[in-house]
Amino acid sequence: MQIASSSFELVFRDLTACVALAEFLFAVADAMQAEYELVAETGMTLQIDALELLTIGQTAAYADEPLEDVKEATRLHVEALNEALENIPAEQVRLHTCWGSYEGPHHLDADLVDLLPEIYEADITGLSVEQANPRHQHESTARSPSSRFPTAGR
Repeated sequence: MQIASSSFELVFRDLTACVALAEFLFAVADAMQAEYELVAETGMTLQIDALELLTIGQTAAYADEPLEDVKEATRLHVEALNEALENIPAEQVRLHTCWGSYEGPHHLDADLVDLLPEIYEADITGLSVEQANPRHQHESTARSPSSRFPTAGR
């Protein structure tokens, strides 16, 4: 659901605005649901590129916020995504997420191990987490607690 990118959240930081953000995310989910279902009806695997699941903490809106606020924002995105996918079998859905490919130090990135529990709530079967920057090389040991997301090469 990259359409509902976390950069939009910069505008929405007070309580009233958080309600508006949730309404926005779920409106996008409702709009995308028909598109996702059309892809799934062809029998193809639907890949969702949801960079916002790991990049929320990089935004100015969350740069100084506690990890729990970042996790809550990730949960909200996953809830909206699940609503959009509710009529598609999880076996037909894979998700890609990463910290983005900008040339910065990635010093605002949340650790993968902190956000994986929220991401695992997505109604998907395949998960691809790109870790192509030195900031996250130590996180290659983060593993799924279940066989639902097997680790490549194991």
